[in-house]
Amino acid sequence: MEFEDTSQPEITRQLLSSIRTKLVSVYAQVYMYQIRFVLQYARGKVHRALRNTVSADEWKQMWGEIESVSRLIDQGVQDRLGVRALETWRRVNEIETRSERIESLQQATLAAVQVGIEAELLLSLPFAGNAIFDSAETLGTDAPCLPGTQRRILNEIQDWAESPNGEAIFWLHGMAGTGKTSVALTVTNALNEREPFTAGGIPPSTAFLGASFFFKQDDATRNSTRSFFPTLARCLAEVFPDLKSHIVSAINERLAIGTKAPPQQLRHLIFEPLSILDGETFLPVRLVVVVDALDECLERTEAEELLEMLATLEHLHQVQLRLLITSRRDKHLIRGFERLPSVLYRPLLLDKVHVSAEKNGSMDDITLYLSHTLAKIANKHGVSQNWIDEAEIHKLSQKADGLFIYAATVCRFLDSEDFTDEEARQERLDQIFEDDGEDGPQQKVDEIYLKVLSFPHLAKSTKRTRERTFAHTGTVLGFLAVLFEPVSISSLGVLVALSMEMLDGILRQLNSIVSVPQDETSPLGLVHLSFRDFILSKERSKQLQFRVDESAMHRQALQRCLDVMSSELCHDICHIVLPAKLTSEVPRHQIEQNIPQHLRYACRYWVDHLAKLDQVCLQEVGLQDTGKILAFLKAHFLYWLEAMSFIGEIPTAIVMINQLQAMINPTEQRDTRPICRSDASLDHPETDYRRDLDPPDIYPW
Repeated sequence: MEFEDTSQPEITRQLLSSIRTKLVSVYAQVYMYQIRFVLQYARGKVHRALRNTVSADEWKQMWGEIESVSRLIDQGVQDRLGVRALETWRRVNEIETRSERIESLQQATLAAVQVGIEAELLLSLPFAGNAIFDSAETLGTDAPCLPGTQRRILNEIQDWAESPNGEAIFWLHGMAGTGKTSVALTVTNALNEREPFTAGGIPPSTAFLGASFFFKQDDATRNSTRSFFPTLARCLAEVFPDLKSHIVSAINERLAIGTKAPPQQLRHLIFEPLSILDGETFLPVRLVVVVDALDECLERTEAEELLEMLATLEHLHQVQLRLLITSRRDKHLIRGFERLPSVLYRPLLLDKVHVSAEKNGSMDDITLYLSHTLAKIANKHGVSQNWIDEAEIHKLSQKADGLFIYAATVCRFLDSEDFTDEEARQERLDQIFEDDGEDGPQQKVDEIYLKVLSFPHLAKSTKRTRERTFAHTGTVLGFLAVLFEPVSISSLGVLVALSMEMLDGILRQLNSIVSVPQDETSPLGLVHLSFRDFILSKERSKQLQFRVDESAMHRQALQRCLDVMSSELCHDICHIVLPAKLTSEVPRHQIEQNIPQHLRYACRYWVDHLAKLDQVCLQEVGLQDTGKILAFLKAHFLYWLEAMSFIGEIPTAIVMINQLQAMINPTEQRDTRPICRSDASLDHPETDYRRDLDPPDIYPW
């Protein structure tokens, strides 16, 4: 029955069939041989002898055929055994291969799961994406040094970064407009790309970019130290894989580390992981952390404390963390550095550029910058580069008085829509050359701002048109100066209550001092912090045709936030329909569609604008029982809380409620706590504020 086993492989069945055929054949030949043998011996002796003589070869042939078939059968049996063995080994090999493949897939799956867990833990940290050196926000308003400029400064920074005996901190300080941020960007790019700091120099060999943090006063995501150390930790984990596992372990052990105070974050996210790696590393590693514009940290005490905390990183040995810090020479920062041991940091003044007389054909940095940038502008507009001669460029260099901010503002002022019009181009150039007799460097910067905002084209307009234009310009610039986060053109239009056509017309005239994106969804902002200082200073901006009062602008921004929220917030704002649906289950595009940027800004920052008002304004805006704030909370508190849940700002909402409560004197005004409550149990001590509340937690449904 074995021959008929259909479960055998095809090759085995074929072999068995062949053996069976040959067995039948040999049996037949043996029978024939035996019959012939019997017949032969049944004959007479003479007859047998005669037939034996005649048929001898035929007997031999028959026996040879029997032996041949027998050998074939033997070989078939051997083949049968070999095929079985080979089949068995083949199956064993298949099992082994599949086992190895399964094991490999298991290892790959475990590795992918581990990578996912690590990524999720890192993503749980607060992260100031705009503060990274190559973010769109940073590169949108600043640029690295033009090749050939700031050579002395850059060479000294590279020598410090690569020296094994270099100080822990390099402090590059100077007044506004000297190009500190451009230097910081050049250093980060060079370290990141492994390129020379200066043209023709040597690429860095022992120093590597660890992290970067570019402070910005008008960007709430990077104007404090709240997310400074988590951002540094995430950057270090991304660029230094050996450090990543230690940072991830630190997060896993303290899931709420993102909400802790900066000293705890420094200790657990930076110092302890680096210390562990320091003990495991035999070869020295030098990581450079670039911290730009520390003076733009809003809270001065935070900046001072940050310096004190960073100084503790000097105790590492094999893994050296070097810090390049740039800032103005503000008093609180001078005080902070003076508290540090002098051997811990190297100060270097980035002074104004001294305009040269172009001896030996060389140009100073300002002249080189102006020549290069103005030629680039001419090419962009299809105008000959000879539209401005060397004498005029040199005159502009002298007007800049060594400040890159002045030179950059001049170039932006000249780069107007009517640049192709020779007469308009010359009018702008003449306007810059008009001398007002002021000599100080700050006056030089203010001078160009005053010229930009003089709007000479309005001279022939009616008085009403001029007043309306100046009023709208003041509102737009005022909002840009006090907003806590950059917003898009369309969002700004809603907040300032201006039509897009009118807003576009104003922004076109402000392109030299306002960074205006090409589309309506990207954020816009002031080109340089010095303009914010200028526009909010009564003394420096007194010659303008309009005034921007900081407290008044915060009050106006608060009112617009309340108006926007009152008109757009509603129950089930994202139309999730199902009461039990979680915010994490709602698609991001659905949230952004129903809670646009201007509404997100209003929900997130209205209390911050309220906190900026003086005591008189606080009373006027209505913190009393019958005031606007209480009326808003009565009507829209749960709607606001729901919106904050969808945009992932519930922890911030808790802080805002506490901040709001602190601004009210309960002995004189009504306590807001009964209003600032819901079934979400916001003030319960066991509430986990690291997660977002969901609509089922907020509404009773």
